[in-house]
Amino acid sequence: MRLSPDCVRSLIEATIAQNHALVEILEGLESPERWISTAEAARLTGCTQDRIRYLAKTDQIRSRRRGKLFEVATGDLEDKQ
Repeated sequence: MRLSPDCVRSLIEATIAQNHALVEILEGLESPERWISTAEAARLTGCTQDRIRYLAKTDQIRSRRRGKLFEVATGDLEDKQ
């Protein structure tokens, strides 16, 4: 049985996509920490969203951006309440 070059290319691309998905799953398993929006962080801590964003921008809590959304690490919020 012979596979066409297009078929081989499709199989390789599918394997790469599957590997990327597995890496994301494994990274999530390694870190029990959750990343939440600034709105959820504000509700949990009683701080305003502006305060949460300030803490993130001044590196007092870990944060990351997902498009326009800021996310903060829940582990860093415990002492900010």
